[in-house]
Amino acid sequence: MLMEIMNASSKLENLKIMGSPPDVRLHKLSGDRKGQWSVIIHKLSGWRIVFRFEDGEFLNVEIVDCHGG
Repeated sequence: MLMEIMNASSKLENLKIMGSPPDVRLHKLSGDRKGQWSVIIHKLSGWRIVFRFEDGEFLNVEIVDCHGG
């Protein structure tokens, strides 16, 4: 669902407005991933969608396991 919203949208806010569940945890990253955004897709396991957002486009979209080695 979130990937479909990202594909059809040019606004970062739409992830929070149209996301499912409605309390999508969108936040800026820091450190090695400074300049990127993250959306948690599975709270307990640590899986997230990580991306850059520039000029109305979602770039370098990847799904990562933030708790994995």
